[in-house]
Amino acid sequence: MPKDILEVLLNPVRMRVLQLFRPGESGAGGQMTANEICEQLSDIPRTTLYRHIGVLIDADVLDIVSERKVRGSVERTLALNMSEFEKLRGNNVENVPQLALRYLMVIYAKFEKYFRTHERIAEKDTMFFTSAILMLNDQEFEGFLTEITAVFDKYSSKGASEGCKSRDISIICAPPEEMRKTEGG
Repeated sequence: MPKDILEVLLNPVRMRVLQLFRPGESGAGGQMTANEICEQLSDIPRTTLYRHIGVLIDADVLDIVSERKVRGSVERTLALNMSEFEKLRGNNVENVPQLALRYLMVIYAKFEKYFRTHERIAEKDTMFFTSAILMLNDQEFEGFLTEITAVFDKYSSKGASEGCKSRDISIICAPPEEMRKTEGG
């Protein structure tokens, strides 16, 4: 198991598990059982999910809130351990370049694996890269973020169904180079 909390968090499967615990996502006030996680992420094999849930528990990212016996096994109810995220928040300022590099390397690794293992072409799989500079005041930018969050929430809470396949979407927001120069950065 990775010792570094960032290694634990920056795994694509574990990221998807953690997204289920966002406010408003899980039906039980931010708590879910492993079985409920498996139902929500039905495109991932159960054994794989159980292994990743175990890593999140071992790293204290997920807490076991309660346990109960169900047909000879133990069902655990899980919740986010927010204190682990608070520890990260306090260290972010000095570690931002390292955090950004790790995040980008996770994305790069996905693309590298795709091109190494798939014969399909990017257009057929609807894969693309894009970048845009938006001219927005602070209020417009807040509105933009609110709208994007609503779209992400709408589709990330959708369970897998017939004909669905996973789509990996990453968004990075940073001030453009010209803005950093004018603000003294």
